[in-house]
Amino acid sequence: MDNIGNGISGINDFAREHIPGVREVEGAIHGAYDWGMDQLRSFEAYSEIEKKLEKDIIKTLYVPAKKRAIARIIEKFDKEAKEIGTKTKEEIDFVNNQIDAEIKGEFSNAIQDAVSKENLKWEKLV
Repeated sequence: MDNIGNGISGINDFAREHIPGVREVEGAIHGAYDWGMDQLRSFEAYSEIEKKLEKDIIKTLYVPAKKRAIARIIEKFDKEAKEIGTKTKEEIDFVNNQIDAEIKGEFSNAIQDAVSKENLKWEKLV
Protein backbone atom coordinates (compact mmCIF):
# COMPACT_ATOMS: atom_id res chain seq x y z
CA MET A 1 0.00 0.00 0.00
CA ASP A 2 2.80 2.33 0.83
CA ASN A 3 4.21 1.95 -2.69
CA ILE A 4 0.88 3.09 -4.20
CA GLY A 5 0.81 6.19 -2.02
CA ASN A 6 4.40 7.02 -2.93
CA GLY A 7 3.64 6.49 -6.63
CA ILE A 8 0.67 8.83 -6.59
CA SER A 9 2.64 11.39 -4.64
CA GLY A 10 5.39 11.16 -7.26
CA ILE A 11 2.88 11.72 -10.07
CA ASN A 12 1.47 14.75 -8.26
CA ASP A 13 4.94 16.19 -7.75
CA PHE A 14 5.78 15.64 -11.43
CA ALA A 15 2.51 17.33 -12.51
CA ARG A 16 3.16 20.32 -10.25
CA GLU A 17 6.61 20.81 -11.74
CA HIS A 18 5.85 20.27 -15.43
CA ILE A 19 2.21 21.29 -16.03
CA PRO A 20 1.51 25.01 -15.72
CA GLY A 21 -1.42 26.00 -13.50
CA VAL A 22 -1.69 22.72 -11.52
CA ARG A 23 -0.92 24.48 -8.25
CA GLU A 24 -3.62 27.11 -8.94
CA VAL A 25 -6.17 24.41 -9.77
CA GLU A 26 -5.27 22.51 -6.60
CA GLY A 27 -5.60 25.71 -4.59
CA ALA A 28 -8.99 26.47 -6.13
CA ILE A 29 -10.25 22.93 -5.44
CA HIS A 30 -9.05 23.03 -1.84
CA GLY A 31 -10.58 26.49 -1.40
CA ALA A 32 -13.92 25.36 -2.81
CA TYR A 33 -13.88 22.29 -0.58
CA ASP A 34 -13.09 24.36 2.51
CA TRP A 35 -15.81 26.89 1.61
CA GLY A 36 -18.36 24.08 1.11
CA MET A 37 -17.49 22.48 4.42
CA ASP A 38 -17.79 25.85 6.17
CA GLN A 39 -21.23 26.29 4.63
CA LEU A 40 -22.32 22.85 5.78
CA ARG A 41 -21.11 23.57 9.27
CA SER A 42 -22.99 26.85 9.50
CA PHE A 43 -26.05 27.15 11.71
CA GLU A 44 -28.18 28.41 8.83
CA ALA A 45 -27.43 25.34 6.74
CA TYR A 46 -28.33 23.03 9.60
CA SER A 47 -31.51 24.98 10.27
CA GLU A 48 -32.50 24.80 6.62
CA ILE A 49 -31.84 21.06 6.49
CA GLU A 50 -33.84 20.55 9.70
CA LYS A 51 -36.81 22.53 8.34
CA LYS A 52 -36.74 20.56 5.09
CA LEU A 53 -36.68 17.26 6.97
CA GLU A 54 -39.58 18.37 9.18
CA LYS A 55 -41.64 19.37 6.13
CA ASP A 56 -40.89 16.05 4.46
CA ILE A 57 -41.88 14.12 7.60
CA ILE A 58 -45.15 16.03 7.78
CA LYS A 59 -45.90 15.43 4.09
CA THR A 60 -45.01 11.75 4.08
CA LEU A 61 -46.13 10.59 7.52
CA TYR A 62 -48.46 12.93 9.38
CA VAL A 63 -50.73 14.14 6.55
CA PRO A 64 -51.57 10.66 5.19
CA ALA A 65 -52.10 9.33 8.74
CA LYS A 66 -54.42 12.23 9.54
CA LYS A 67 -56.39 11.69 6.32
CA ARG A 68 -56.81 7.99 7.13
CA ALA A 69 -57.95 8.81 10.67
CA ILE A 70 -60.50 11.33 9.40
CA ALA A 71 -61.80 8.82 6.85
CA ARG A 72 -62.22 6.19 9.60
CA ILE A 73 -64.09 8.65 11.82
CA ILE A 74 -66.42 9.68 8.98
CA GLU A 75 -67.03 6.04 8.04
CA LYS A 76 -67.83 5.14 11.65
CA PHE A 77 -70.13 8.14 12.02
CA ASP A 78 -71.98 7.31 8.79
CA LYS A 79 -72.44 3.70 9.87
CA GLU A 80 -73.75 4.65 13.31
CA ALA A 81 -76.03 7.37 11.89
CA LYS A 82 -77.48 4.83 9.45
CA GLU A 83 -78.10 2.36 12.29
CA ILE A 84 -79.80 5.05 14.37
CA GLY A 85 -81.90 6.13 11.39
CA THR A 86 -82.98 2.56 10.64
CA LYS A 87 -83.90 1.87 14.24
CA THR A 88 -85.77 5.16 14.62
CA LYS A 89 -87.68 4.60 11.38
CA GLU A 90 -88.70 1.12 12.55
CA GLU A 91 -89.88 2.53 15.89
CA ILE A 92 -91.87 5.27 14.19
CA ASP A 93 -93.46 2.72 11.84
CA PHE A 94 -94.34 0.58 14.85
CA VAL A 95 -95.94 3.55 16.66
CA ASN A 96 -97.75 4.56 13.48
CA ASN A 97 -99.21 1.06 13.13
CA GLN A 98 -100.28 1.12 16.80
CA ILE A 99 -102.04 4.44 16.26
CA ASP A 100 -103.75 3.03 13.19
CA ALA A 101 -105.04 0.05 15.17
CA GLU A 102 -106.21 2.13 18.15
CA ILE A 103 -107.58 5.29 16.60
CA LYS A 104 -110.01 5.40 13.72
CA GLY A 105 -111.35 8.25 11.69
CA GLU A 106 -110.14 11.56 10.33
CA PHE A 107 -107.94 12.29 13.35
CA SER A 108 -106.12 8.98 12.80
CA ASN A 109 -105.40 9.86 9.18
CA ALA A 110 -104.01 13.27 10.15
CA ILE A 111 -101.70 11.72 12.75
CA GLN A 112 -100.55 9.01 10.34
CA ASP A 113 -99.86 11.59 7.62
CA ALA A 114 -97.83 13.74 10.02
CA VAL A 115 -95.90 10.74 11.33
CA SER A 116 -95.24 9.50 7.78
CA LYS A 117 -93.90 12.91 6.73
CA GLU A 118 -91.57 13.04 9.74
CA ASN A 119 -90.50 9.47 9.08
CA LEU A 120 -89.27 10.49 5.61
CA LYS A 121 -86.52 12.49 7.34
CA TRP A 122 -85.22 9.32 8.98
CA GLU A 123 -85.36 7.43 5.69
CA LYS A 124 -82.76 9.85 4.31
CA LEU A 125 -80.26 8.46 6.83
CA VAL A 126 -81.01 4.91 5.75
